[in-house]
Amino acid sequence: MSKASRRFVIAVGVIGVSLCLAASAWAAARAEGSDASPRAAAAAGGTATLLVGAFQSLDPQVGFLTTNSEAEYVVYTPLLTFAHKSGVAGTDLIPGLASALPKVTNHGLTYTLTLRKGLKYADGSAAKASDFTHVVERALKLNWGGDSFLTADIVGAADFQAGKADRVAGISANDKTGKITIRLIQGDSAFSNILAFTGLGLVPGSTPMTDQGANPPAGIGAYKIVNVVPGQGFDIVKNTTFPKLHLPGIPTGHLSQIKVSVVTNSLTAGEQVLNNQADSFDPSGVIQPALIDSIKSQAADRFRAEPSPAVQYLFFNTSIPPFNNKAARVAVTYAFDRGAVQRLESGFLQPGCYILPVSFPGHPAKPCPYGKPTAAPNIAKAKAMIQAAHLDGTPVTAYAQAADPYQEIGAYYVSVLNQLGFKASLKLLAASIYYPTTANPQLGIQTGYASYRADYSNPTTFYHLLDARTITSTFSVNRDQLNDAHLQSVLLKLQPQPLSAAVTKQWSDLDVYSAQQAFWFVIGYTKSPEFFSNRIDIKKAIFSQRYLADLSSWQLKK
Repeated sequence: MSKASRRFVIAVGVIGVSLCLAASAWAAARAEGSDASPRAAAAAGGTATLLVGAFQSLDPQVGFLTTNSEAEYVVYTPLLTFAHKSGVAGTDLIPGLASALPKVTNHGLTYTLTLRKGLKYADGSAAKASDFTHVVERALKLNWGGDSFLTADIVGAADFQAGKADRVAGISANDKTGKITIRLIQGDSAFSNILAFTGLGLVPGSTPMTDQGANPPAGIGAYKIVNVVPGQGFDIVKNTTFPKLHLPGIPTGHLSQIKVSVVTNSLTAGEQVLNNQADSFDPSGVIQPALIDSIKSQAADRFRAEPSPAVQYLFFNTSIPPFNNKAARVAVTYAFDRGAVQRLESGFLQPGCYILPVSFPGHPAKPCPYGKPTAAPNIAKAKAMIQAAHLDGTPVTAYAQAADPYQEIGAYYVSVLNQLGFKASLKLLAASIYYPTTANPQLGIQTGYASYRADYSNPTTFYHLLDARTITSTFSVNRDQLNDAHLQSVLLKLQPQPLSAAVTKQWSDLDVYSAQQAFWFVIGYTKSPEFFSNRIDIKKAIFSQRYLADLSSWQLKK
């Protein structure tokens, strides 16, 4: 769900603008079937509307927000993909464009797959094994949000991205046989999951090495993306060539068209869905508290709060003052009231202190090291720690998204920092640029709010955010700029090992250590809203723990 998050969650924000779209060309392109009211006549499979807070470039090798990946899930099928099922079953890997799950040899360092025969892109062109090589190289050159997964794992990926090589040495592809071989730097038990990222969904080998977000390249999936207006919206329409491919486990979709529109005010968006003027609220967004009672009384049968492996936290840049001092980080854990955020998020936040969510592999059973996450803040103790460390008066700029409720969370955080004796101020950034900007180490960002949704069911997906190997001079999902000797040694040991009881216990121990060191301040774990108009059959809608809304499952009520 950022470069931190499709993952990286990415909870996309919402501030006030009208649902109205200003561009006349945009309105003309979308005029047909634009009425989302219950009276609208649905041609073929029908049309639905999805309101989102923001989206990035719709080039699959560029954008990395959750709203991007929801669309990409049904447009750009990778070699492997996640099962189109609700709950934990939706984290299972299945073959996508590959004929089978990979053959892993050479002590986990070599992955071999074969591209299915007869695959066609939405534009009618034939897919080739070498298209995968092209996709990886595009992702590296275009600074895709998940590129650090590739540079950390694939032989030669980092050299190619740095311009030291003209190809990724660790990938070979045979267009005649369809065979694709990937060599890894070291074993990674989660690498098959990385191959299922929608950013590695195949596009034609002729796709330019430039951002094609305004006119997304052809993919292989149930739908295709058209009518893109950056910052305003896009359409997802049926790919009529896809059903002929008969890919097992990958649905062909029900609706003929899904219109995605940006509405940056979450209250407005929620009201539109409540009143059946739009069909779906952004499941990566936050329902405003003012709407909860109305939803309960008027729309309880079309609303669900879905558990998802998502975490909200504050990051601390440990390479610069004041958060290179452990005392500053621990002081925040004593002073920050998680309940304040819980109230801002309509009660859908479960306070916690560990980065691995409840029920996620490795979540510790031990008590939080600095008190219960539901405890009242201890400002006096925290302030005394700052004074003892001679940090009072230190300037701090905290970052947050310019969207509700994230800007309110940021404002609260700054108020806490000022109570502790810092000279703190708030910097707000638009949701579409927030995560890439805060990942730029050259900016010297000290701290800020972040959210992250697990990319797969393995602790490596979270600890990628603290891995020193992801630090670069221009972009780092390791916003802490952390290079902790103990953490790195444990990561290098655990990353190649498949999960077992013993390995999971070691991940749990590492999570306790991270909380003790206050490398990040975990606010808590979130549930995602599934909120539909009365036109959509919520009983048929699949909520993907990986991609939130599975658009291919949406159906109009009969």
